[in-house]
Amino acid sequence: TAAECAFRLHPLVKGRIEQIERIVIHAHATTIRLNSKTGPLANPADRDHCVQYIVALGLLQGRIETADYEAVRASAPAIERLRARMEVVEDARYTRDYRDPRNRASANAIQVWFNDGSSTPKIEIEYPLGHPKRRCEAIPRLLEKFARNVAKIYSEPHRGEVLRVCSTRSAMEDVAIDDLMSLLAVPAQGA
Repeated sequence: TAAECAFRLHPLVKGRIEQIERIVIHAHATTIRLNSKTGPLANPADRDHCVQYIVALGLLQGRIETADYEAVRASAPAIERLRARMEVVEDARYTRDYRDPRNRASANAIQVWFNDGSSTPKIEIEYPLGHPKRRCEAIPRLLEKFARNVAKIYSEPHRGEVLRVCSTRSAMEDVAIDDLMSLLAVPAQGA
C-alpha cells in the first residue's frame, strides 16, 4: 500500500523532486519493524524489503519494475536523497487493523512537504490490491500484467493460445494438465 500511495503522489511531486523537504510515511508496527531501513541496502532483497526505497521509486517514477531493484538503478542519487528525507511513524489504528484477524488491513499513508511550506494531501490506502476487499479491482490488472509478460516470452500465434487458455478458470479446467504444461513450455530457439 505504501507503493500505491507513492504512485498516486507521483503526478503531484514529479516536477518538484528537488524541492521535497520531508516525507512522512504512516505505517503499522510490523512494517516499521521489518521494512523500515536506513543506511546502505546491499542487494535486491534488501531494497525490496525497504519501505523507504519503495516509496522513493514510486515518487520518482510512478511505477516499480524488476530492474529497479538492481544495483545500477539503486545507485541513482535521487533515491538516497529521498530516503534521507523520510520519516516512518506508527499509526496505532493501522497496527490494530493489521493485527485484527477479521480485518487484516495493511494500511499506509504518505504525505510530502516541500521547502516552500506547501504539501501534498495525505494519501491513505488501507488494503493492498490483492486483498479480498479489492479483489474485483485487482483481477483486470493481473490479467493485463499476465498479457504483458506473455508477450515477452511467446510469439504469435502461441501467445494467443496461452492467453485464451489462461483467460478464464473454465478454459483452464478444460485442458489436461500435460497439455497445459506443454503449451506453457517455451519453444527452443529456432524450433
